Amino acid sequence: MPTALLAHWQSHPKNPVDYVVDTFNQGKRWVVLGEFHRIRHDAQLVLDLIPELHTRTDVRYLATEFLTVEATEEANRLVTQPTFDRAKALRFFMRDNPIWNNKEYFDILETVWRSNKEHAASRGAFRLIGLAPAIDWSIVNYGDESARTRELEKADHYDECMAMVLERQILAKNLPALVHCGIAHATTKHTEYWVGTDRPLPRMGNMIYRSPFKERMWIVSLHAPFYDSATRREVFPFGGLLDRLMLTYRRDIGFDVVGTPFEQVRGPSTSPLSQLAHAFGGMVDGYIIRGIPMADYLGTSPVPDWIRDEADYQWYRLHVENKEWSKSLLKMTFTEYRQYEQAHTDENTKMLRRRFRALGQP
Repeated sequence: MPTALLAHWQSHPKNPVDYVVDTFNQGKRWVVLGEFHRIRHDAQLVLDLIPELHTRTDVRYLATEFLTVEATEEANRLVTQPTFDRAKALRFFMRDNPIWNNKEYFDILETVWRSNKEHAASRGAFRLIGLAPAIDWSIVNYGDESARTRELEKADHYDECMAMVLERQILAKNLPALVHCGIAHATTKHTEYWVGTDRPLPRMGNMIYRSPFKERMWIVSLHAPFYDSATRREVFPFGGLLDRLMLTYRRDIGFDVVGTPFEQVRGPSTSPLSQLAHAFGGMVDGYIIRGIPMADYLGTSPVPDWIRDEADYQWYRLHVENKEWSKSLLKMTFTEYRQYEQAHTDENTKMLRRRFRALGQP
């Protein structure tokens, strides 16, 4: 089996950008990229794809979890203006969804603007669709009980919101689009369960993966650990098979799972309620893996000047998602926070490496 899998990679050597572009050009209308979050090369792939899709395909939309539904209109104003107002974009991005202090996600705005600057006149404008509901965490963390309950309803229906917006704005209109979201939200072909229970956990992907849409949709996972809900730990996909193959192949590659020798690949399963119970082709249609070990992945970097002044800081420390972190910020001056930021520029890389190296050897 491993020999046949490696031979398939060697005979179909597509880099990740060409793989996604070719998937669209071969007839798919929607490619869903599911990512682990805060892995630098995964976010960079989306940045690399935007101008390539703009010039090589009929795709003109990026539907993304890293923008809220409510901010879509303002984001599209920013990316279609004659000049890119970075100061305005910074403040907009920080206040729209303050949990994403990641330069590579912020750079989506400027990358779309730059592609429009160069190609909109001849190819039409490239636009954004925000999928996430705007949640006011200052209300969740510090509001009265009735206000908190109303705001938490948005969090409780996060996937429903994403699915509804994607269907109304993209699928029902048959507009080709790249969909970029966390891999959990991209769960389509199988069912997730609430951890420790047999209660289904419906995801955005489950809600949209139906006729007449699923025939024109392609679900692609970006390589990262699987989560085994039965043991509540992260594990190498398929017992480390893909990682061992990559130690030999050592190149970035995007490849089809369905209709190839990879389709029936399985790993050790601990429970029928775990995602590990499914064959590869029962989970995704395609896959993208980098030519480096997971333990060497780089994390996304902080946005420079994320908090630009005292007013930004006063707003930000009340609106972060984690209440304990918010309480810590309330004890920290603006100057102390800037010093903290400068001392923790590699925090995402350190976090990823701690988690991924804890997996052991593939």
